[in-house]
Amino acid sequence: MRKTLLLIVVTMSSHYLAIGQSTCTQTLRLAQSAYDQGRLQELPALIQNCLKNGFTNQERINAYKLLTLTYIYLEEPGKADEEMLNLLKADPYFKVNSAVDPAEFIALYRTFRTEPIYRLGVNIGVNTTQPNVTERITTNQGDSKYKNALGFQAGIVGEIPLTKKLTLNPGVLFQQKAFDLTNRVYRGLDEVTNVAVYNTTTAQEKQNWVTVPLSVQYILKDETNFIPYLSLGITPDLLLASNVTTETLQDNAGAVQQKTIEITRERFNISATASAGIKMRIFGGYMTAELKYLYGLTKVNSANTYYQNIEINFNNNVGDALFRLSSLSITAGYVQNIFKPKKLQVGK
Repeated sequence: MRKTLLLIVVTMSSHYLAIGQSTCTQTLRLAQSAYDQGRLQELPALIQNCLKNGFTNQERINAYKLLTLTYIYLEEPGKADEEMLNLLKADPYFKVNSAVDPAEFIALYRTFRTEPIYRLGVNIGVNTTQPNVTERITTNQGDSKYKNALGFQAGIVGEIPLTKKLTLNPGVLFQQKAFDLTNRVYRGLDEVTNVAVYNTTTAQEKQNWVTVPLSVQYILKDETNFIPYLSLGITPDLLLASNVTTETLQDNAGAVQQKTIEITRERFNISATASAGIKMRIFGGYMTAELKYLYGLTKVNSANTYYQNIEINFNNNVGDALFRLSSLSITAGYVQNIFKPKKLQVGK
């Protein structure tokens, strides 16, 4: 019995909802007809109830446009402004059509802020890092060679439009950077074979950073659905942790057990960045893809930190050098448009 009553209630609710929707659709048609016939005074009262509850979102947008036009022609600018603001809140992406919209409506539209005030989103990607050696500190006869390795990154990004062409692009990211190192140390001649023997150490260093990139994007081509851009910027970095995993192979003596050692690096770093990317319109924002090159302006280690890393430099024959870091990253993400339409002041 209860199931039957519930089914009846749901069915009746759906029925009345459909009737209400149908009625409001007819009401909007009547309002359009009244507007076309010049009976402007009737229009606000005609659609008031459906604006509160009954219109679909698109019907609501159409109703606000009708009301805006009505108050323009009734010479009630305050109410016209109010309805234009309602229209832009209902559809932040609304654009006038210069081919069909009245000149008065277009002129009023242009007195409102209709562009997003900022965008907020996330991105994720991979990077490859290569040390740029500036100086070597010799504590053994080895010669360290570096090779880039893969890391990852993710974070929050923002966009603040400055002009039609320029956008400020701040962010907060977590980055893991990694690179490989090989050091070969001459040990002398084998007593039996008289052949040179070496200790070969392989290592991978991983660094975890919090970075605060700040760049300015230059829009190359402002298309609705596809926007390519270039950008330049600067990135301050804060080091969270750094460690090295090492293993040494000794000729004629076997291998030294692999181990991971936490090491000391300079905690703060500054890098310059250059990037190229695209934004593709989807939903209420943009999918993004970007290729970025990062060039370290400061060294991530020093003579002071070098001698603090006794275990890797002296006991494991790593033969660390002084270097800056360069990285190349590829990221993908999404940024959501955030609108706040308002009436602009005269002259803005």
